Amino acid sequence: MTVSMAKVLANIRKQKYYRNEDVLNTFISKVESGITPPDWMLQFMADGAREFLKGGKPWQKEGGRPSKPYGPKELTSYLLWHYGGLSAEKVATVLGETDDDGVDRVQTMRRTIKRGLLVFVGARVNSPDLIKAAFSESLDLEFADLTPSQRRKCRDGLRAGLADIERDDIEPNYEPIYT
Repeated sequence: MTVSMAKVLANIRKQKYYRNEDVLNTFISKVESGITPPDWMLQFMADGAREFLKGGKPWQKEGGRPSKPYGPKELTSYLLWHYGGLSAEKVATVLGETDDDGVDRVQTMRRTIKRGLLVFVGARVNSPDLIKAAFSESLDLEFADLTPSQRRKCRDGLRAGLADIERDDIEPNYEPIYT
């Protein structure tokens, strides 16, 4: 599948960070390989350099920032919500993700939980030890802002989730039977 130059230029004009990252990586690859980049790519680099010299942040969409990899914080948030049965508001409280001035951070925590699901799915396949560590760390939390019944329910859910993960890891993998 070939990509037309018009589509490439349209993507550059949209200023989407992930597309820009692809262009920047391609530029670096071409320069390191001794290949002269095409004119449109040189113009793209010049536009970014001008923005940088003005004190701006080149190649980013307005108000945006580069995405960062998701990790243990997101995973713990997901585990507390999914297995612990806590609301996004309670997860934010337990993890200390509330502002000093009492600003409600629930929407931010909902996004963090959604990203945690992505971490969970990826770690389930690639690094189950990360999940086990997150379960252990979650069980070690104090849950000071929860009622005793909420604490018990949350810890029971986390223990059950950890037991499921450990059981999945020790069950034998059966070979398919072909007839």
